[in-house]
Amino acid sequence: MKASSGEARERFTAEFIVKLRRLRKRFDVRAADLAARFDRLTPEDLFESLKQSPDAIINFFESHPPLIDWLQNLQTSGPGRRLLISDHPDEIVEEVRSYGDGREKPEDYLERFNTWINENRNEHAALRAVLTRPSDLTHADLRSLILARSDQGFMETHLRDACREAKHLDCAARLIGYIRSQALGSPLVPFEQRVDAAVARVLSSTNFLWTQNQRRWLERIAKQVKKEVVVDRASLQLGAFASAGGFSTINKSFSGRLPELLTTLHQEIWNDAA
Repeated sequence: MKASSGEARERFTAEFIVKLRRLRKRFDVRAADLAARFDRLTPEDLFESLKQSPDAIINFFESHPPLIDWLQNLQTSGPGRRLLISDHPDEIVEEVRSYGDGREKPEDYLERFNTWINENRNEHAALRAVLTRPSDLTHADLRSLILARSDQGFMETHLRDACREAKHLDCAARLIGYIRSQALGSPLVPFEQRVDAAVARVLSSTNFLWTQNQRRWLERIAKQVKKEVVVDRASLQLGAFASAGGFSTINKSFSGRLPELLTTLHQEIWNDAA
């Protein structure tokens, strides 16, 4: 009995969702890369968008043409890696954690990361800013850095695992933190902890009157920084900030000094001497 068009479409959707669920954890591992490549798309947004009807799925892929290749790449452990088939009986020879594209030791993985930093610090403007003036980074700069790092196989989750195994430090420091730690010896501090400490120092300063409204805006901005690492003028023109009036409205709350506040906040986040 031949399936109807409607039944075939339903079966397609069901099978597609099953395949997506198998990749769900990999979405989370590549979250920063996903957001950088596809206009801040989150794993949750992607998963929900691809759980819709066949027509909705097709429309979504048409609006994100490179997404098919990106998803296909998730199904392999790295470039050039393929499934090997053998008739020999299975045998456990050793257990190793895979970093990047090969079976590197955590120390080797971090050393390769350090080499990548040193070889590109003068060529890549965003990387140079991370090492010299991280408060100057824009969201676009961070995006380009994430893409460059991702193309070399350096994932935040892998960097965290490698630091835990090689240095006995388990810290969600985010990409900028790992770069500054490797290249400058900056302490690895959980990023959210850095943001909270920076907010406390900014609030203790006398540069602003700190009305209740200003405090509320600072808390909202800090919350967004914890999600995106860098919040700039363009960031404040999106999402809930746009609905609240965007950069111009928030800037008025700070008497035109919002750019100064953003710079100060990001300076304090990466102020290792504080």
